[in-house]
Amino acid sequence: ACPNSEEAKGVTVYELTDNGLAIERIFRAANAETGRNDWTLRDVSVVIPGSYVVAHSDQEVLPIRQDLHTFRTFEPKSSPTESSIGDLWTNIRLLEEAGTNVELLRTEFHGRFAYSASLVVMSILGVVITMRTTNLYVGAMAALICTFIYFVLSSFFTAMGGNGSISPIVAAWTPDLVFFLFSATYLSYSWWKTVGRRL
Repeated sequence: ACPNSEEAKGVTVYELTDNGLAIERIFRAANAETGRNDWTLRDVSVVIPGSYVVAHSDQEVLPIRQDLHTFRTFEPKSSPTESSIGDLWTNIRLLEEAGTNVELLRTEFHGRFAYSASLVVMSILGVVITMRTTNLYVGAMAALICTFIYFVLSSFFTAMGGNGSISPIVAAWTPDLVFFLFSATYLSYSWWKTVGRRL
């Protein structure tokens, strides 16, 4: 993209169905000129997924409200995971103003805080594991299994938050909440079993 000239080369545009769950058409253009309310694509190939139909046209005008200046938000070859929390929040605000979907970035933003909290949650879980077994190898295996389950849950909910199926906050914090509730429930039960009944 060339933000200063409002032109782009090698453009690919995905047109979604009304429910936003499937791709209806794919536009591939040699170059494009952007306007306030639309993009003019030139030398266009239109692909309809699943039908093997490819149409060609010299020009297509699409109702896209995407400012090319938005593409200057992130530096080339950078990713959201490489940005600081402050930069990430600034980028989210800028992309929102440009009309870009930022659910994935919001999930990443909240995930930064959730990851920090997960260190505390996993420490509590470690206490639970040591209460259940004194065997070092069994404890290590249980810790690895729990870490794998946490990774699977985190990846699943991040994907759900990124595509807008659930709130980014819910997506980021659900794995921590699940493990915390499990650990807290077991610790409460153990306390009641050993101490509470004596009171």
